[in-house]
Amino acid sequence: IINFQNIISRSLLSNDSVVLSICEINTPPGASNIIANEITLTGTLRTFKNKLREEVLEKMYKILDGITSSYGASYYFEFTGGYPEVINDENITKIIEKAGVQILDFPMGGSEDYSHFAKLIPSCFSFIGMYEKEPIIHHNPYFQWNSEAMKIFAKFLCNSTLEYLK
Repeated sequence: IINFQNIISRSLLSNDSVVLSICEINTPPGASNIIANEITLTGTLRTFKNKLREEVLEKMYKILDGITSSYGASYYFEFTGGYPEVINDENITKIIEKAGVQILDFPMGGSEDYSHFAKLIPSCFSFIGMYEKEPIIHHNPYFQWNSEAMKIFAKFLCNSTLEYLK
């Protein structure tokens, strides 16, 4: 895991935006005083550029090859591909801006299935705040739904639709 983290800190440019997280470590059930003969690591890899993703994956394979060959072990590595980068359509973005909504002016660091839709039809990914007192990030056990914010979001969608139809 540390070697994977070193890919980001030691072998990429500082302005390359990459998130590589090993979020789950599992071994088969058994005695707690032995070294398991098998381990499963599960995680995520997010980049803004497909070429950079391929570069990181290549480095991950090299690390796995080196460690396993050093210890006479083997590995199976499966990467499911994740989501492509989200690219907002320029014309739809202008429509959204005319609807009076402030859009992020920097790339989003999340991994979004929305990106598949955006490849098929002109789209614009945007956020709406949900917090009342303090912001809480999504995918967090403390995230709280805010129905009042959804009313504002519904108005935003209506205004955006009206702008689109002009």
